[in-house]
Amino acid sequence: MDSTRIVEMYFNEKKSIQEIAKIMESTKQNIYKHVKKDSRYLEEASRRRKIKNEQKALQYDKVKKLYYVEKKKACEIAKELDLSNATITQIIKSDVRYKDEKKRRNIESKERNKEDSKRIKAEKRKQNDDLNIMSNLMLLQKQNSISMSRTRKMSDTGIVAANLNYYKFNMEKQRLEFDKSFGARPFDLPNSIGVHTVKTYERKTYEESKV
Repeated sequence: MDSTRIVEMYFNEKKSIQEIAKIMESTKQNIYKHVKKDSRYLEEASRRRKIKNEQKALQYDKVKKLYYVEKKKACEIAKELDLSNATITQIIKSDVRYKDEKKRRNIESKERNKEDSKRIKAEKRKQNDDLNIMSNLMLLQKQNSISMSRTRKMSDTGIVAANLNYYKFNMEKQRLEFDKSFGARPFDLPNSIGVHTVKTYERKTYEESKV
């Protein structure tokens, strides 16, 4: 093995023992044997340890800033700095602020879960309300289909209900709007109608309601 080349890479090119071992296709133990024979080894090893400790301190400071100041999650920090979750956890746990910060985050998480639960329940209620509206309109459509045979006068609500297939529901504006994909709107069909103007009916079939 070329001892001169190994020494040159370590002391002049500042390559690590692992890098040299890979280049020379040898083990780290063998590389150490060669570099330790050089009188410069102790000084160079001490210099490298100092640099490594400084880099480690900077890394610790950055992790703690991201966690305690910028309030990022451990998994987010690990991804950002390309470190393992275990390493990030070890660093943040070494700080005296860890227990208080963990307690604060737990409380915050519980509050957030409560708000999410309320929001989901509200959305479900709204969906149920919309389903009730559409169900009532379908019933009204059946009723008006029969009433058309008895009278020529119908309200806008009745006309829309009788032609429900030509309308689409605008959830944001809470109204039924004529679907232009069917072509030009006939003059006797309303352009739109608010669903909350529709009378609420009990959920019964036509036969049950005996219209």
